[in-house]
Formats: sequence, structure tokens, C-alpha cells
Amino acid sequence: MESIDKNGSCVRRLGDKREVWRVGCGSRVFYVKRSFYRGWVQRIRALFRRTGTRREADLIGELHERGIPVPTLVATGVERSGGLITGEYIITEEVAGSESLRDFFFTTFRKLPRAEKKKAVEDFAVFIRRLHDSGVVHKDLHMGNVLIGRDRDRYGFHLLDLNEVELKSGITLAQRWENLVLVNINFINNVEDSLRFHFLKHYSSGLLNGREELRKVAAEIEKGSLSLASSVWKKKAKRCMGTNRLFVATRYGGLRVNLKRDWDGVEGLSRVIASPDAFLDGGDSVIYKDGRTVKAAMVELDGGGKVFLKRYNRKGAFHTLKNVFRSSRARKVWQKGYAAELRGLRIPAPVALIEERRFRLLLRSYVITEFIDDATRLNDFVEQGMKERVDCGVLMHALGREIGGMHRLGWFHGDLKWNNILVGPGTVFWFLDIDGSMVKGGLTDADVAKDLGRFMRDMDKSPLGKEEKIRFIHGYLARNPSSSRAVLRLLEGAVQ
Repeated sequence: MESIDKNGSCVRRLGDKREVWRVGCGSRVFYVKRSFYRGWVQRIRALFRRTGTRREADLIGELHERGIPVPTLVATGVERSGGLITGEYIITEEVAGSESLRDFFFTTFRKLPRAEKKKAVEDFAVFIRRLHDSGVVHKDLHMGNVLIGRDRDRYGFHLLDLNEVELKSGITLAQRWENLVLVNINFINNVEDSLRFHFLKHYSSGLLNGREELRKVAAEIEKGSLSLASSVWKKKAKRCMGTNRLFVATRYGGLRVNLKRDWDGVEGLSRVIASPDAFLDGGDSVIYKDGRTVKAAMVELDGGGKVFLKRYNRKGAFHTLKNVFRSSRARKVWQKGYAAELRGLRIPAPVALIEERRFRLLLRSYVITEFIDDATRLNDFVEQGMKERVDCGVLMHALGREIGGMHRLGWFHGDLKWNNILVGPGTVFWFLDIDGSMVKGGLTDADVAKDLGRFMRDMDKSPLGKEEKIRFIHGYLARNPSSSRAVLRLLEGAVQ
């Protein structure tokens, strides 16, 4: 074990409890997963119970016997001190030609033609059905715990991170649907409804009677997914304020900084973080807003990239005192930005939060986000499209789906005017200015009415006709079909 740092690289670390190394040995690649027992209670317990990596090694053998694809076990071992077990390790061989389902989904899958997407979904449904038919329930069934690879005319899958696996002699329908909720959370806002229904149709072959029963189960899984996802997202959102594998909490002089880890080291960003006012008040930035409460600009980095820098101005002594024991506006926007990102919503990705406090008094605060280039404001896009006789009905149907999905996930924008919506290539929408947004377990009719009302005031001023407005409504209801009668009346009023 002492030599793995020379021949490999650490690909994952969970505090001082677990770590995973990728190690090359000739033409073969292995993964070394290590568990550490720091306290006396854990070390004594390890003498009498097979936990951690030793339990995972046992499960690999049992899953092989049940015909479930898992990585090949190479070796296991323990580390001792004074007769007690201080650590354990397990070595498995890399599955050649595979990648995590997460990596595949966010890269290759999105570029596949429709027929190939359906094939991948069908094969994944067969894999999950195979697990459940074999009495295997993975209690942490997310995209990072599944490998995917292509073998001729089919997709193959392997199960990872087996500590959360339970083996049963058989599982009930309720247990199946409960486990499928975990699968659905991964894809709830990033895969078309039709593909998710296609997955369930292939998974449940022979389990359900007719299409109506299938739709009922799909609705139950969707409801459970939204409820659980809200709780999961709320817990994960706290990560943006600490140091972990996704974020860095650090200092630049007297400034407290929370930084997205994948932006750490981006050329020129550190200069912006260290002296944000020099870029806002100097002549090198493109100023987008300069008001009493905020000042915002596009900043070009030394490496050629662009970011959007926003400063929240102090409103006076009373406002400063109010912020002694509460979060700043910048911090709230930073946290809401990551909450939106977790839900798969398209907003400019959060890059950094910057604050300066003395004796708890907030002196300065800023948020840096990615700058959305090569995109057009919705009002300009529609106006130009109508002049050129472009079919804006397709655009409005897609936008309705986007906003409907946003509301379905409990996201209230708060200022949904057309000037805060960008249209990018391929009819991709971006929502700007989330200062007034809120995240809830579910939106009220009043929330939805306020968001849609603000959107429709601009829609009424636009050159769109009745047909395009109807297309927007159909798109909205396609993604948020459980809208109340009050919301339906509001939507119907928009086309009268």
C-alpha cells in the first residue's frame, strides 16, 4: 500500500475515512479502495464484524453468483496495529471500455440521436430489472455508482460502491418502485418525460396490467422522486459553503472566498477575486448595470475566458447592522445558484462568492458567475424571428416546457421578465438575475401566478400571435401537468 502514491492517483477521498486510488500496472489498471478506522470503538468492532471493504469483497462474490455484473475482485487485505484493525483495502480491476453513467449522461448521451437514446434507456431498464429480479437492492443507486460501456449492439452496465447493497430472496413491487425513485432523481429534469416513461415500460414488462396502471405507477414514482429530491438537494446545497471535492473555502487577504473547485487555477480569475473593485470601477470591463444597490460587469480573464462579476452595494449603516446576524444578498444568491444547478436548471453557473466582514459587519460582497456568450435576449430574439417570418411556435413551446419544469421542481424565479431570459444556439434557454428567486418543496398558486404573470406581461407586448401563445401554454402543461385550476385559468386568460 505504501507505493500506490507513486504509481497511481487518488480519484476520490471522503475525509479521513475512505479513499480510492487508480493505479496502473503495465497494460492493466486497478482501483484500490481503502477504509480507515480512527477510533478505538471502530477498531474493536472491526474484529468481530465484516464491514467496509471486507463486506464489499463478500458482496462481489455473491453478486457474481447471482449473475450481476460487477468489477473483478483481485485482492483484499487489512492493516493492523497492536493487534487491532486500523484499515482495510480492496483491489478491483478496471472495467475496460467503460465510464461512469454520470460522465456518459452529461457528455455522450446528450449528443446521441433519438433512436440510440432509446436503445441506451432500454438496456439500462433491463439491467435494473435484472438487479431487482435477483433480489438486489442498491440503497444509493445514483449515476456515479453505475458503469456503462458499449459492447457491439448493446450497452452493458456494472454496479459499483456495494456497501449500500442489500441482498434479498425476493422484493415486492413497492420495494421496486421505491428503488426506482432513486434512479428517477438522477434524470428528473434532464431526460424527456417520454424517455423516462420508455424506461419504466421496459422495466415493468410482465409486472403491470395495461397502460393505465403503468401511468399510475409512473405518477407515484414522479411524486416520490420530487419529494425525496427536494430533501437531497437541500442537504447537498450546504456543500457550497465549505471545502470538499467540489468547493474550496479560502481567503484572499481580508476577503473570505468560496470557490468552485473546477475554477480554481483558471488563468486570471485570482486577480479578479483579489481586487474585484479594480475591475468594476476600472475601464477594462463591460458594465451591464450600475445602480444604487448593485453594479455588474463582464470581465475578460487573462486566459481569454469571461466571467460575470456582481457587487452588492451597501445601502447604509442600518442595513449593515441588519446583516450582522444574517446572510448577505451575495451569499443567498450564491447558495440559490448552486441549488438551481443541482436541479439541472439553466442559470449562469456560480463560480465564486466573495465577502469582507470585520467584527461581523458586512463591508463588501460579490458573486462571480460564468458569462453566457453567444446568446440573445428573448425579446430581441422573438422580435427578429417575427420579422424574418420564423416559426416562433416551436420556440415558445420549448420555453413553456422549460418554465414548467422549473416550477415543477419548486423553483420560483421572482422576476421572470423577458429581459432575464437568454436564447442560445439550439434553442437553449438561460435564466438570469435570480436575486428574488426561492426554492421550495412545492410552489403555491400565488408563486406560479406571480412568475407567469410577469412573463405574460412581456408576452402581451410582443408581436406574438394567439397560436404562439397557445404553444407556450401546451409546453408549460406538458412539464407541469399537475397545475391547479387557478393556474389553468391564468394560462387560458393569456390567449383570450
